[in-house]
Amino acid sequence: MHKVYLKPGKEDSLKRFHPWIFSGAVARFDGEPDEGEVVEVYTSKKEFIAEGHFQIGSIAVRVCELFECRSNGHWGWPFHRGNRVQYGCRSF
Repeated sequence: MHKVYLKPGKEDSLKRFHPWIFSGAVARFDGEPDEGEVVEVYTSKKEFIAEGHFQIGSIAVRVCELFECRSNGHWGWPFHRGNRVQYGCRSF
């Protein structure tokens, strides 16, 4: 799976549950994803934060699952069953 790295501070909109990552927020891609391919999204500090579908255009990634690393080592937002918010993509 390809990786997308965000510019510093650009993960803030994801933490507010905004489902899109605009092309201007992307610092770099690890590889060249195909249109529609599921990609992993990382902060500028290389922390895994989301998964989404890659698109060519102004909306670079449509997020389908958000994550937050917590002190207990689990991934997921700190509410809902399973500590995660699911937006219709594959789950872990």
